[in-house]
Amino acid sequence: MTSSFDDFIRTGLDEATQVLGQVSFTIEGKHVFAVLNEFTAEQELIIGGKSGIYAATLIGARPQLAHITAPIERTLYGREITVDGRAFKITRCHLDGQTFTLGLSNPSRGK
Repeated sequence: MTSSFDDFIRTGLDEATQVLGQVSFTIEGKHVFAVLNEFTAEQELIIGGKSGIYAATLIGARPQLAHITAPIERTLYGREITVDGRAFKITRCHLDGQTFTLGLSNPSRGK
């Protein structure tokens, strides 16, 4: 049974998808679609040149991750995915009743 809050979240995600569109990526061999909620990019000066820092957040419908049977944080944390031709490392995973949220950063960050 879904709550009124679940209905609210699902409606908000549907509207965001219509207005903002979706990006696709592959997780565990399955195409997944999500809204690119935010994207930031900056450069920092390091010895020998510049280093790019970028981060993004994806929000999608939870049923799309139904093929992942182990806990999402153990399965996805640290994985690399490609969104719109840019590689990202999953650095944050969250599930609620209706959606998933993935926090992403550039894969070389923290190595």
